[in-house]
Amino acid sequence: MRTHGWGGSPPSDDAEARQRVLDAARRIVLERGRAPRMAEVARDLEVSRATLYRYAGDADDLVTQLADAQMPAFLAALETCLAGESDPARAVVAGLMFVIDRLPEDPYLSLALATDATGARAQSITGPQAQEFGRQVLGALPVDWPAAGFDAVRLSQLVEHMLRLIQSFAVDPGTPPRHGADLEAYLEAWLVPCIAVVRAPVG
Repeated sequence: MRTHGWGGSPPSDDAEARQRVLDAARRIVLERGRAPRMAEVARDLEVSRATLYRYAGDADDLVTQLADAQMPAFLAALETCLAGESDPARAVVAGLMFVIDRLPEDPYLSLALATDATGARAQSITGPQAQEFGRQVLGALPVDWPAAGFDAVRLSQLVEHMLRLIQSFAVDPGTPPRHGADLEAYLEAWLVPCIAVVRAPVG
């Protein structure tokens, strides 16, 4: 661990150093409403960029770490909201509504999923980080997916479809924006039939 800089108070170990890096990145996101730049984080911590690169590979890595830190609380809230909803279609609709409503309130997950109106990081919506987020959301739903007819391929496709819907609503909520009962009716009309087709027995 490098001790030079750090405002004259070096961290005691690498774990504390990483936490300070994340704390500095959080401050920048909250103050400026965008992803932090490595130079900004280095200045905040009074360390060189070479030191900072020991704890984060680049700005995208910082955003990923911030989002990862938020996931446990986000998924716990999702599980609480959907407790007892075992029907796949209803659970997916409710899960999407939860994510679409909550993402604007979580700047770290929003940045990681490229949901800002500028389109920055938009290419990441089907990337590994977003896919893992989608899998965790489905995993948090109280649904027996194999029993509902969803194998690994179908689940992967459902994750991608959900992520594309999330990005679409985050970038352009509609005119007027869809919320509450209006959003629920829209998702039920166009998503539930698709899930019903997957669940329908063949032959």
